[in-house]
Amino acid sequence: LDQSGTISGKESFVVALALSLDSFGGGVGAAFSILPYMLTAFLIGLCSMFFLGFGTLTGRVLTKYNWMHQLSFLPGLIFIMLGIWNITK
Repeated sequence: LDQSGTISGKESFVVALALSLDSFGGGVGAAFSILPYMLTAFLIGLCSMFFLGFGTLTGRVLTKYNWMHQLSFLPGLIFIMLGIWNITK
């Protein structure tokens, strides 16, 4: 939001809100299917925790390489593409 290059508390709140709304949409979608809702909620939470941890670990490892700093726009681009994909499906 502020182009500072770091994520502030306000920015992390916005990202958390967007991810929560995405999970809410997944729950609504699961309610319309025959999937058991408790299992679906558990698996969504488990996968979210796994991929968040894996992404954090991967980011910490890759920041040690100087050439990776040139690709710092990539996470934002991926996030935007995922948002567009979720809207259009």
